[in-house]
Formats: sequence, C-alpha cells, structure tokens
Amino acid sequence: MKKISFLILSLAGLLFTACGDDFTDWASPQSNLPENAVEIPGLKASAVGDIDLAKAEDAVQVFTLSTEKLPEGYTFANARISIITTEVNCMPVKINATLDGKVSKEELQNYAVKTFGKRIEKHNYSAHVFLNAVKDGQALLIDAGVVYFDMTSAPTRTVIYLFGDFSGWSPEKAKECAMFQTDVNVFAYYGKFDGNVKAWDEHNLGNWDMCYNTSKDKDGSTEMSGPLEISNGGAIHSPEAGFWKMEMNLNTMQYTWTKLENQTPQEYSSIGVIGDFNGWGGDVELTQVTPHNWFVKTTLSKDGGLKFRANGGWDINWGADFTVSDADYSAQGVAGAANINVPAGNYCIYFNDITGMFAIVSE
Repeated sequence: MKKISFLILSLAGLLFTACGDDFTDWASPQSNLPENAVEIPGLKASAVGDIDLAKAEDAVQVFTLSTEKLPEGYTFANARISIITTEVNCMPVKINATLDGKVSKEELQNYAVKTFGKRIEKHNYSAHVFLNAVKDGQALLIDAGVVYFDMTSAPTRTVIYLFGDFSGWSPEKAKECAMFQTDVNVFAYYGKFDGNVKAWDEHNLGNWDMCYNTSKDKDGSTEMSGPLEISNGGAIHSPEAGFWKMEMNLNTMQYTWTKLENQTPQEYSSIGVIGDFNGWGGDVELTQVTPHNWFVKTTLSKDGGLKFRANGGWDINWGADFTVSDADYSAQGVAGAANINVPAGNYCIYFNDITGMFAIVSE
C-alpha cells in the first residue's frame, strides 16, 4: 500500500504545474469543490464524534488523520474542510484546519448560525477534508475523505443592531440602534419607519455578508411578515410610513411588522439616567438618535440602582425590578417602578420613550 502511495507522490511532480493554480485558488474561500485532487491509499480523515460548541475550546477537534509517511522532501500543509449540512439546501463553506484536525470554534458557530439561525439545536454535518503535499513551493491537492458528525451550536450573548433609511446605513449609526430583547432570540425596535431596514449582530457589525435581511428576490418587500436570512440579501421595507414595532425572531428566522396603536406619541425634551453611580445627583443625558429612541455610551462607576427619567425631573420616570447582566440586558421600564440594578462598568444604554423598553449593554 505504501509503495502505491509513494508512486503517486513520485508522479506528483508531473502534476505540480497543473495543480499550482488549484492550490492558489484554495488559499481563498470558494464554493466549488476542487478539481484534480488525488487520494493517497492509507491517508484518511476520521471523525472524532459529536461536537457541542458550548463545551468546546476555541480550537475544536473535527477530524484526525491516519499516519502516512511521505517521501523525503515532502510535507503536509494547508489542511481545510468543506463543511455542509444536508438538512437544508445550502452551499459548502471552506474553513481552515490544523493538520491535527482542529477548526476554529468561532467559524463553526458562524456557519451554524448562518445556516440555522440562533436556535441552540443539534444538526447533522459533513466535512470534506483536504490538504496539500508540498515540496519546493509546489503543492499537490490531497483528498482525505469525508467525516460525518452532529454539532450543537453554542448559546451566546446576542445583540442585534437595526439600521437603514430610518437611521443611516453605516456601522456607527447601526450601533446607536440596538434592538430590545423581548424573549430568547426575539428582538424588537419601536420607531418611525418609511423605508428599508437590515440588521447586524455585534460580532459581524459592518459585514454586509452577515446581515439579517430577507432574500434577494424579496428586496424592498412591504409585506407584514416574511423570512429572515443571514446574507447580503434583500432589504426589508416598512409596509407604510408610521410608527411600527419591527420584530426579528431568530428562532423561527421570521420578521414581523406591527403598527403601533399610538401614532402621535408624547415628545420629551430630554431623557436621562440617574442613580447610585452618580449619587442621584443629576442626569446623564441620552441623545435622541431616531424619533423616540435614545442612546448614550457611558461608564457607571459603582454597582447599584438607576432609573430613566424625562425632562430632568421625577414627574415622569421609568424603572424595573430587573438586574442587568452581560447576556440578560434588556427589559421594559414601568412608570414609577423599582430601581434597575446594574453592575459597575462601561455600557451602551438604549431607551425607547414610547414603550419604556431599555437595553443596557456592557462594552
């Protein structure tokens, strides 16, 4: 068997010129499987079992390679996988790997989320393993076979930023418009809309290929609800001008528009936060970034309670029996309710004065 593999590699020099372009292409992500890959008897990738990303290290073991000795002067390099699931219709994605079969947890999580959304579920995957046999700067593409495994995505803090015609299309403007978390993986923004919107999560802010939007064939759709996907796809258009609740459900990967009952909400000259962090001695004022939505980036110097209030007085104030944490950062403020408990730290603070919804997101 080894003689056969050595013979293949000895003849590889005849193929290096032809395969050089393939090797160059494979240094960059692509959708199509490579041509001219060869199999070496005795060299095969094996699965290591199911993967739970919640329990995994930053580098996740996906496969192992059987040992195959190479002729003098040859080395293995540039391992990568082409990962895909057969549960939905999608294209394979290339992810770099180490020669001992480890792959970035972040890239696996991103693929799972892009394919299935934010749901924490187990799904079936396959990974086609490729690597190069390299000598003197030339490379032969080796096909090490396919491994099959189940993988469960990891729960993570999710912050979704809505952006579009109502706010501006830059990442900087998007970060001023965090959606409020109303349920697990369900987010809403309440405001005045008359145009297109998309969204980013905090880990992909500014990456147009990782937008939450609808499909390209539905670009500019004014439907009351529709499918969400993660792509550089079609923008979602408000059904008509007015005040709306724009909801994105990442469990079902659906969006929904709901027209607000109050189309003439009360105006406030200012919204501020006040609390133990400043000795209840005056407001840290928020900026109104879109109609009735307010934002400030600030430091809370000590643990304790805080409230939101309007116009620098106590006649109109909002609180909640709620303790802010890194992952649980959003709730609905109620007029005259208890102080909101917040640990000391650096925060982006968001408030909607129509609903009392707030988000206090740690930096």
